[in-house]
Amino acid sequence: FGRSPHKGVVYFNNEKEAWYVCDVRGNLDVALHSSSLTDAECFVYFDESRCRGADKKLKRDARALVTLEPKLTKDKFLQGCARMRRLHPDGQKLVLAGTSEVVSSASTVKSVLEMIVHNTVLVVRKALPTYLDHGRNFASFPKPIDIPVSLEYMYRGAVCRTKDFCEYLNAQQEMETEEEQQYTEIIKYCKAIGDGLIVQTGGLGEECERELEEEEEEENEQEVEMVQKDPFKQVQWNFLGSLVGSNHAPLFGSVFHSVQSVVRDTLPDLEEIQWSSKLYCTGNFWKTIMDSNSCRDMSLYLRPVNSMLVFRDGSVVLISLFDLENLLPHWWKARESGTSCCSSILQLSRVLKPGQPSFAFETYEISVEVLTSIKLFCGMVDYSDEDKQVMSKMFATVSKPRSVVETWLMKRQHLPHFDRSDLEEFCDSIITEKINRRRE
Repeated sequence: FGRSPHKGVVYFNNEKEAWYVCDVRGNLDVALHSSSLTDAECFVYFDESRCRGADKKLKRDARALVTLEPKLTKDKFLQGCARMRRLHPDGQKLVLAGTSEVVSSASTVKSVLEMIVHNTVLVVRKALPTYLDHGRNFASFPKPIDIPVSLEYMYRGAVCRTKDFCEYLNAQQEMETEEEQQYTEIIKYCKAIGDGLIVQTGGLGEECERELEEEEEEENEQEVEMVQKDPFKQVQWNFLGSLVGSNHAPLFGSVFHSVQSVVRDTLPDLEEIQWSSKLYCTGNFWKTIMDSNSCRDMSLYLRPVNSMLVFRDGSVVLISLFDLENLLPHWWKARESGTSCCSSILQLSRVLKPGQPSFAFETYEISVEVLTSIKLFCGMVDYSDEDKQVMSKMFATVSKPRSVVETWLMKRQHLPHFDRSDLEEFCDSIITEKINRRRE
């Protein structure tokens, strides 16, 4: 804020439960009602909780930066924008911003709004059974609803059944012999907006379902304590030979190990997957603990993919940060002397979004087969149709694809992104295809 016209930052202090202002000139942090500064003189920060009902008197020409999160819905978005009470072409304005997960360089205001509306539709459709239940209670009020409490009623049904939403609505309507007209209208409306929706209905009583939910919550809260391991001390190798000259072939097999082979030895959850034969990694990348060679399951000790070496023949080698730090000085010397490099150093962001700068005089392209293996190894869930064709070959011998993928995403801490993703759609398509083959 050295050159900024703002005299302070206004924010909500959760500990004091009051609005505070940090005076950047006097370096003071005091309650807003005790400060001589006004909202219009400061930079105001609204967190998500304060985007509802918090009003500030801002300048007529103020500009707001609205941050976009994944799966943002219309209600949250509009509540945040509504902090600007004087939105007008000649008045206050909005600037939309988000990470690469939400927006891209080709995004427009229209595409962002369409994405928000699409997210809202998915959320509303998913909650239709809950809305229907609330509507039934509202329509029958004040007439009491008889709730059976016998053990036979509460425990006789299956835990879960999957059916079409319209079939579920018809069954609900048949169960009500003295149906209120208002509830009939609710069912009709739900059929209109829930066409094609698949729902899971429980055959257990409502009280039993709550018990199951509480048990699941208790299971999710259990923390897994990691066994303490000694870190692996990374080693030096011929870094210069992997960048300059043509004598890098001996490195394959001695320093560069095939991902397929190391997965087979140390990742039992993924050994059925056919990884690309041109994907390699260094020992420094794979080994993170001292007993790496004797550890049967390394899935909890893996490094995140950050950088890689790409050779002319399309081979890709995943490297650690230690490897990168030792490679870069050789790359700078080669650049200053004008020496041609036999490989390029790429960051993961450059691989996923071509066009970004890389550490190379010329960038060697990565094939779809190798790129898909890298994305799956990282635990990503977004794939194109071309990627899915490659994964069909990778998963050709996998007996339980969904179970394998969910286990791997959980260890990569990406399981929350699996729901309704391209990867889930791919797993479901494989299962459907296998079922159809058995029927034939």
